Amino acid sequence: MDDPHDPHSTYFRNRCWRFVQDEVPISKNTGTPYPCSQEDLDGFRRHGEHGRRHVRFISQRSAVREITHFLNPERPMSESATAAVQRLKENMKLLDWAPDIIIKAFNDLDRAFFNRRLKRNVGLRWMTAWELLARDPQYGRIQDLPYASTKVGRKGVADITMNADLIFKTMDKSPWKKMWGTLLHEMIHAYLHILCGDPPFYDNDRDEDAAEYDDPHHGIYFQVIFRRLNRRTWELLQVEAGE
Repeated sequence: MDDPHDPHSTYFRNRCWRFVQDEVPISKNTGTPYPCSQEDLDGFRRHGEHGRRHVRFISQRSAVREITHFLNPERPMSESATAAVQRLKENMKLLDWAPDIIIKAFNDLDRAFFNRRLKRNVGLRWMTAWELLARDPQYGRIQDLPYASTKVGRKGVADITMNADLIFKTMDKSPWKKMWGTLLHEMIHAYLHILCGDPPFYDNDRDEDAAEYDDPHHGIYFQVIFRRLNRRTWELLQVEAGE
């Protein structure tokens, strides 16, 4: 019989998937315990109406320079970032959790690794594969859907949607590692969009080297952040951004 607390078990995976399918409300007082405010959780749903876009867009090169400086391990961490990392570490030890944990922990990830550039500019939600396909029919088939997608708007805000089917029902992957890794990956996309716009604000600073990676969305600017972020998140939390 499956151990209900084993995240690799079919029982646990199905329970997480049903959490998404049943559209369980994300509340501070229910689900996975995590120190956060209800106001912050509500902000993930209403950011499109009240999003605070930065005063001006900057080049991707400048955005990369900012975050690589912030992630430099030789730079002293602020008290708030240190406290965020400590909360994340403590909750990484949880054996009994639900998909809401990444929503509740999002602002701490932002504070610790993205210099608080994402708060109130990013919406975050889970969907089943069928819901994702209904929203994004251009994928054509469920098997062609990604682990997550980040949709961007003109106002410097972004929506991250996590694919519950791929993350919880792909048996050769650890759902815990895949969930955190996928979120960190999408946070890089959101960071670049929020600071630089889409397409990038400076036309002469487009990610032209993206062709080297056979993907227009994962070029040299993305890769520089990806590598630096992976080193830092592994050092502090033993998790890595997903490919």
